[in-house]
Amino acid sequence: MLDSLARGARACEATGRRPSGLAAATSFRAYVLGRKYDYGRGRADSWAFIAFARGDEEFPEIASLTELRRYVGDARAELLEGATSVWRSFVAHRSLLRRSER
Repeated sequence: MLDSLARGARACEATGRRPSGLAAATSFRAYVLGRKYDYGRGRADSWAFIAFARGDEEFPEIASLTELRRYVGDARAELLEGATSVWRSFVAHRSLLRRSER
């Protein structure tokens, strides 16, 4: 499964759907699209969610964990756990960005 996720992440890089990096990722959507696959590091369910979101041409801008849970909906439990984990990483990343701007 991780091999297919790695291929999906590389395909997103090749098509240019990703922003220039996480430094500018101030929205959840930009954060998800800008995540680089780190070849074995991180949780498999997080990468499953990232691949799921990148595969959605209409991946929405999400402003809260409640909205994220609504977006994932009735998908597999693995996706919900992965989405929650990615959301927590995003909140930590956004906090670091804000502290570095001071």
